Amino acid sequence: MSTLTDIADELKQISDYAAEAKAIRMMQAEMIDQLRKVKENQSNLQEQIKTIRSILCYIDREIGDGCLRTKVEDVIKKMQEDQQ
Repeated sequence: MSTLTDIADELKQISDYAAEAKAIRMMQAEMIDQLRKVKENQSNLQEQIKTIRSILCYIDREIGDGCLRTKVEDVIKKMQEDQQ
């Protein structure tokens, strides 16, 4: 038969587990929020890369400087590889 002390100890242990579970849920929520921000940043970066490429195509057509476009494309490719 359990004594009151045993019951109190079990309740304390349950309370500790609940506190740990709450802390874990809070960490998970923070990680999910950070992941969402990373995905937003990646999306924004992809849009910026598209814009840069469009500008480079325009420069290439207007001044015929394919060399500049090639150099910038190489930099963009290196950045994308570094992200992975």
